[in-house]
Amino acid sequence: MKNIKIFLTVALMMVAMSSYSQGVIFTVDGKMFWVNEKIDNFANLEDVSVEDGRRIIRIPISDIVSIEYMEQGLKILQPDKLKKVEPVAFDNNIDAFLASGKRVYIPLSSGIIQQRWGAKKLIELVNETDYWKIVGCEDEADFIMEYVFDDKGKDHAYLLFSDRLGKKVLSSFSVGATDFVPVHAGEESAEKLFKGYIKKYIFEGKLSKIVKKDKKASKQ
Repeated sequence: MKNIKIFLTVALMMVAMSSYSQGVIFTVDGKMFWVNEKIDNFANLEDVSVEDGRRIIRIPISDIVSIEYMEQGLKILQPDKLKKVEPVAFDNNIDAFLASGKRVYIPLSSGIIQQRWGAKKLIELVNETDYWKIVGCEDEADFIMEYVFDDKGKDHAYLLFSDRLGKKVLSSFSVGATDFVPVHAGEESAEKLFKGYIKKYIFEGKLSKIVKKDKKASKQ
């Protein structure tokens, strides 16, 4: 019984943590940082505390282009400093659409715990590679990659790729996203999708092969 109480206490702490104000900041020079404080009025601030590896540093407000909170959404602080990209329609070449060096926007904010923590984990994992460049909003992106949590039937998650004109280009396969702690469900499923789909097929240049198989199967 004691172990069960301890487990429930930890689980409740994790759920509480899931509503903690966290967000991602993008600076003028394209760098990305995580912030752990909710800021309501940037006009009265000179700088913001952010995570830089294991250090906490201060970033001047004048260096911040955008911030997206996990719950409160996206805020563009300096629209004139956005590195905007002209929207291009998907031309049916999936390898070129998701090629190395492209700029990707991964939406972070959501009212669903699993969704926002899955998105956060996905952003962190992609950022550790040099395959794509993560940007802070759609206007700066070549394409959009969304982590999607779905509780219809058995809880599961998948990736949804879209172009900037609103066309849904591709959906990945689904992975299970069930855990007593919602934060873990999001993080673990995001890692499965990153390793089993992004790294295995996209980074290795094998995506077009499985897309062709999917199209062939759907016609049968």
